[in-house]
Amino acid sequence: MLSNSSRPYVCLRCLSRPGRTFSSSVRRRQIETEQRNPSHLRSPSSGCSLLSKRKVISLYGNDAPKFLQGLITANVSPPSSIPQAPFYSAFLSAQGRLLNDVFVYPMIGPRPQSRNGNDQWPDKLGYDGRQEPGYLIDVDGASAESLLTHLKRHKLRAKVRLRLLDKEEVEVWETWHDDSDRPTHERYDMPPVSQMLHAADARASPSSLSLFGHRYIVPKGDSSPIRDFDDLTEYDEQSYDLRRYLLGVPEGQTELQRDGSFPHQSNIDIMGGIDFRKGCYVGQELTIRTQHTGVVRRRILPVQLYNLQGSEPQELNYDPTWSHSGPPIGASITKADSKGRSMGKWLGGIRNVGLGLCRLEAMADIAVSAEGASWKEGDQFKVMWEAEGGRGDGLGIKAFVPMWMRNRMPAVKPARRVE
Repeated sequence: MLSNSSRPYVCLRCLSRPGRTFSSSVRRRQIETEQRNPSHLRSPSSGCSLLSKRKVISLYGNDAPKFLQGLITANVSPPSSIPQAPFYSAFLSAQGRLLNDVFVYPMIGPRPQSRNGNDQWPDKLGYDGRQEPGYLIDVDGASAESLLTHLKRHKLRAKVRLRLLDKEEVEVWETWHDDSDRPTHERYDMPPVSQMLHAADARASPSSLSLFGHRYIVPKGDSSPIRDFDDLTEYDEQSYDLRRYLLGVPEGQTELQRDGSFPHQSNIDIMGGIDFRKGCYVGQELTIRTQHTGVVRRRILPVQLYNLQGSEPQELNYDPTWSHSGPPIGASITKADSKGRSMGKWLGGIRNVGLGLCRLEAMADIAVSAEGASWKEGDQFKVMWEAEGGRGDGLGIKAFVPMWMRNRMPAVKPARRVE
């Protein structure tokens, strides 16, 4: 089985090893919700969130591996008795622009059973009882219909069946433990094959000991198996979004606008979503050319807003008391002391932190070309927009480069000398 060349590899043996048993006397898990009061949001070091904005597409049929291999940026292994581990990937347009970021769960081999051992799982997934390969595709719910249309457009005579699963059928969860990379189900002795589908989420590394998190697809029911993880606090989805913003992990159509950016600019490459060794797929030509000969001058970075009359932040910190209204999505970022060319744009956030598409050499100490970074200590930037009533608003904005991102960015290509 081939793994994506740019993402941390987690072998099947590690993903399937038996977990430790835990005492049943652990304290009852507390559930925290902050959706109606963002001032109470925080980014805890461990927890779980129900990702209600995600939807799932089922893809089944004898031609499913070949069909999917020609459409996504990650490598799809041929059918075998051992299923390929779930992985992060993306769909591109023919021009190489990003359409959707997705998690793909191969369903080759034994099908998972529901909690009471009946056949609800296979029925819900679209599996009709035949031993054939299949996949579940976890995608932003706002663009699920568009992705389904994209898949049907390329189906032609391929022997595959497609269905958008209803929200009442399955749920998508994310769990995280910043002190360990062990999957959550192993901590609580719950084999994923029996009750849930598990994907190691290696898009970022909060520390040398951990992955960004672990993703699960579970059957919708009165009691999700994720809620059986005693001593694991459930947080609102906004807390999960805050965690993403602080680590610089974009997700979904709001931050990764459909047909509006390229995979390298969106960090799909350094988040492990592209296998640069695989063969042809839709959008490959420009992606490969950018990887080997191009220079990626803009990337999505975590950013922090601040008052221009105050001091510039030196560390990325979430302020739950921040009361300023935020800029609209797409608001332009420029130098604070000029009205020159755009240095980037605001992509969204919560209170004073969020994500921005930034020019690396201008807004951070990152060199992407032989010329080196033009940024210097003391450079300040602002994001301006026109508020209601025609009044112009503006705030200072500071970009940060997390350590995991620095470690994964490709080295600067030396300038070629022309004789």
